[in-house]
Amino acid sequence: MSIRATLSQRIGAGLSLFVIACLIANPGHPTLAARDYSIFTRKVYDICKCWCRQIQCVEGHGRMPMYITQERQEALTGEFLTKIRGHVDLSEEYMLERIMQSRQDELTTSTLRARRLKLAGKCGVDPNRLRAQCWSNIKDWFRQIYSEDLIEDIRDRGVYNMNETSLQIDGKQRIAKVKRMKSSPEKAVERLGTHITFCPTLSVGHRSPPPFVILEKLVKVLANLYDIVDSQQAVIHTSASGFFNNEIFLDWTRYFVQWIQKQREEKYLTDTEPILLLLDGHYSRNALGVKSLLESQNIRALTFPGQLTQILQPMDVAVFGAFRYNYNKLVIKKLQDARNNLTNANKTSAIQVLKRLFSIEAAIDAFQQSTPSSNNSIGSVSV
Repeated sequence: MSIRATLSQRIGAGLSLFVIACLIANPGHPTLAARDYSIFTRKVYDICKCWCRQIQCVEGHGRMPMYITQERQEALTGEFLTKIRGHVDLSEEYMLERIMQSRQDELTTSTLRARRLKLAGKCGVDPNRLRAQCWSNIKDWFRQIYSEDLIEDIRDRGVYNMNETSLQIDGKQRIAKVKRMKSSPEKAVERLGTHITFCPTLSVGHRSPPPFVILEKLVKVLANLYDIVDSQQAVIHTSASGFFNNEIFLDWTRYFVQWIQKQREEKYLTDTEPILLLLDGHYSRNALGVKSLLESQNIRALTFPGQLTQILQPMDVAVFGAFRYNYNKLVIKKLQDARNNLTNANKTSAIQVLKRLFSIEAAIDAFQQSTPSSNNSIGSVSV
């Protein structure tokens, strides 16, 4: 009899719990648990069946996904083995509490995700993102979506990644505010948006579409931004929040489809070759009409799960770190130069008007500095 079975008899723990612990330590090997505890393999299956029935949870008419990830299994097994090797008594109550706690954590996550709830927690990395980074979850996701058909006939120049990031229009600098006396009337000023949403699209090839910019708290594009639009440095859109929604993403899809169609007409892309478009998992990607627009140009869209975007999407991994650093440096320099060059009269109001322009220009320049040398030109480039 093995040392595991001997120790279990010594401390008097329940047989079922030790069978479950043995299977967690050695998944897929029921005969090992049967040999260690001198029971039939059928008995092991019966124990597992009873255990699963005990902890199964149903939300409405659908069974909630209840499992322990590979990382949780390894941590739990390591904890048990360390205590056993250290001759520490393991009570049945302790083992039950630890195993059930792992399953309760998974149940809590599944329930919150199903009901679209979020619990307030301490500042730091999102626990859902930490859980998503477990290699077993990433492996399971790829097992579900990956197929050879996805990349069949895809050339390097036919791979595009669109990603979005929110940028503060003031950079990281602190701005002094003009104080007033309590008795003086408050000066009415236009409320200015504090951020822009910058949405570049990067390709492995030499051509990439101009970036898509979303401005908040505007009804229409301001006159001082016309030059950027006319020169095709960027496409500018406005919304109340300054973020993506279904309508804006549908507009972006039309814009991207038209750009792809133009590349086919210019023979940069062939008329029939497929395009692979990588996107994050934002809800707007499922907007009505997006699928038909993409299919009209033979574009295959792959959306990453929300919590895995930061570690799977190419621009998040390879570009956005340097991009944000370069953007903050450029936008602060532009604001400082403007303050030095403008006269004192109406300097504050003039800076407020120019902030959006500086932010967009800094974002375009920073993105060109942060991308690989073969993609330093945004827009159509002859090859």
